[in-house]
Amino acid sequence: MGDNWSPEGYERLAAGVVELAVNDYRRALRRLWNHPHDEMALRGKEECERFFRRDMGLYSDLDGEMIIKAIQERVNKEMGH
Repeated sequence: MGDNWSPEGYERLAAGVVELAVNDYRRALRRLWNHPHDEMALRGKEECERFFRRDMGLYSDLDGEMIIKAIQERVNKEMGH
């Protein structure tokens, strides 16, 4: 890996991947709130949910299902539901 590899760098990268997925999922849910048949938003939502359910363990010890529910609740509150 070379002399530049560090566990902290890997942890920051992993956290960034998870943060990006959270932001993408939130954005897709907000878009679907106003445009429920938007194909790109539907695909984005599905891809993020698949990431949280299947791949999350590669990046974090957080529970992907709990993240999905928390983001859904947050978006529902933000959108006034």
